[in-house]
Formats: sequence, C-alpha cells, structure tokens
Amino acid sequence: MAARVFRAMESHPVRTVFAVALAVRAALAVLVYAFSGGSLFLDDESYSRLAEQAANGQNAGWDAYLDFLYERTGILLWPITGIYEVIGPVELGGQLYVALLGALAAALIVRLALEVVDARWALLAGLIVALLPSQVLWSSVIMKDAAVWALLAGIAVTVAVANRSTGWRLALLGALTALLCIALGYLRLHTLEVAVVAVATASVFGIREARVPRLAGAAAILLLVPLVFSMGVAGGTFVAGQSGALQEQRSNNAELAETPVAPPGDGEEALAGDGEEALAADISYLPTGLAVMALRPFPWESGSGSEGVKLARGESVLWYIVLAFALVGLTTIRGRMRALAFPLAAGGAIFVIYALTEGNLGTAFRHRGEFVGIVALLAALGAKRLWDARGKRRRAGEAAPA
Repeated sequence: MAARVFRAMESHPVRTVFAVALAVRAALAVLVYAFSGGSLFLDDESYSRLAEQAANGQNAGWDAYLDFLYERTGILLWPITGIYEVIGPVELGGQLYVALLGALAAALIVRLALEVVDARWALLAGLIVALLPSQVLWSSVIMKDAAVWALLAGIAVTVAVANRSTGWRLALLGALTALLCIALGYLRLHTLEVAVVAVATASVFGIREARVPRLAGAAAILLLVPLVFSMGVAGGTFVAGQSGALQEQRSNNAELAETPVAPPGDGEEALAGDGEEALAADISYLPTGLAVMALRPFPWESGSGSEGVKLARGESVLWYIVLAFALVGLTTIRGRMRALAFPLAAGGAIFVIYALTEGNLGTAFRHRGEFVGIVALLAALGAKRLWDARGKRRRAGEAAPA
C-alpha cells in the first residue's frame, strides 16, 4: 500500500507537493484563526487592518506612509482587500490566500527541480519546502513572505525554461519573467534588485541558440524594470541610496528587538565615521551576520526571546540536516547551471544582504525563507549523490570475487 502511494506521488510530484503544502498551511491557518483570531504577530495584524480599512473605504484618511505601504505591499494586500470586500473582514480569508501562495512556492520548487533531477528527488525538494515548520508558519498568517517566495520560485522556473528555449516561446517567457519581477517590486524592492541582476546573470548560461535575443531580453529586464519603481536604470539610484547605510540598518533593526544580534544605537552615530570605517564595520560584522542567517537560533541557546524564536530552536536540528545535504549538493551543480544559475545567484545575494543588514534574530529567521527553496533543491541533489554513491559501492561489493 505504501509503495503504491509513493508511486502515485512520484507520478505527479508537482500536484502532490501543492496538495500537501496547502493542506498543512490551511490546517494551521484555521487553528490560528480559531485560537488567536487570525493574528500571531504585530505585522500580520497591521496588514490585515490595512486591507480591512481599504475594503471599507476608510483609506481616505491615511497619511503618506500608509498609502506608500499599501501600494508597496500590493501583491499581498490587493487580493486580501478584495476578499474582505466579498466576505467581510474575516482574517481566515486572507490567511488562506497566503496559504495558497505558500503552497504554490513549494510546487514551483518541484517544477524547478524537475529541470535537473527525476521526480523522486524533485518530490523530496518540494516536501522540504512544504513541511519545514517555519515555511508553514509564515505562510499561514497574513505576511508577505510567502508571496515573495512564490514569485522568486516562479522567476526561477521561467528563467530555467527560457534558457533552453528559442523563438516565440523565449519571447513569452521573457515577458512573463518581466511581469513576475514587476510583481516582486510590489513586495520588496531590494529583493527585486537582486532578482533582476540574477536574471541577467543566469541568461549567460542558456543554450547557444537564441543567445543574442535572450541576453538582450535579460538586459532589458535589468535596465528597465527598476524604472517602474523609480529605482533608476538597473536600480542604480536605489543601490546608491542603500550603500553606506548597512550599519545604520543593523542598529535600527536591533533598537527595539527582543532578540537583538547587532549593537543597537543611533543611526547617525552608526554613520558618523568615514567610508573606510563603515566598510571595516561591515566586514567585521559579516561572520556574525552569516551565522545569524544560516545557523541561528542554535538549539542550545538560552535567554529571553519571543515564543516564535524559542520554537525556532527546535527546527534548527532539522535545518542543520538539510544544510548538510545541501553542501553535498553544491558539488553537483556543474552541468546544471542552466537551471540553477538564477536561484543560486539570487539566493546567495539575498543571504549576504540580509547577513549585513539584519540586527534582529526573529526577523532574520523569517527572512531566511527567501533562500530556503534553493537550499531544499541542493539538499535533494546532495541526497541523490549520496544515494547513488551507496548504490555504486553495493554493486561493487556484489561484483567483487569471493
């Protein structure tokens, strides 16, 4: 019976992972709604309130910041506003929309994995994303993270397929990639900037046929999409505005945090030194930031912190196992860069950026979700390599003379 179920799952890995991911997220969403009214954190409560006010026409009195926040979180809030207009301000409706996005993100990781491995290992990659507790939690409440994951995974799939396509199919995939990047801009601008650079980088690894139109299309996405959000050509204005302020961002993030990982302080003091001092401070903090993003909270950590961070310590053991397999998987990427270039470039850049800017352990743990998909895919590749090596050793032992 179990073998039959597994064969059925293996025959339809994308649908299987989508169904599993949606089921667990919907179940948790119902529990959160039943016992906490649909909100667990300040952010998800605030987002729901904005959507409720917009649905009831109460947004006329918003200040400039709230107008900006609503627009720049549109991919999350516009649909939830529509849901609230239909069924009323029932947070479960918004939660289920987010759950749908989380399930879509997991399914898209399976689709991406199918570009480089067979269904069994693609299924494993998708199930890691579908069942990792933090991924389930952040996509069962009204937060924008699941939407970011889904869009990044969608771009990864379109770029991977475009890298082996020509003609009209390539043109359509290029247009879809541009639209997905624009949608990402209505969630997180720094992730958009990473994405458009990663699209241009990944296009280099495509097939030789149609190389010129593919590179031209990727360059157009890099140069023009950021202009939609007044970020400058290729995001140059946005990047220039962010540079030199990393220490300030870390300090501000740590200021009121329950779990600070960077010294809290005045942003002006953080920028008081010259450029060389700021660079030295960033370099000295980088190892700490990388450990925060990749490894913390450690299972043995003690001290105060939110309940979410305390629960995250339990997930860390499972996460370390996934990371170990992912490190093995990194040794197998040669020959697979046509599909893996975008997620590797985007995931790596996001990892380093957050390592340099996060000053709060709880927020860092949540933002880790942006590169969980590529880690899960690498873990599946690592598991496949170890499984294949085990099979070779067994066959060699059977063939050895007695």
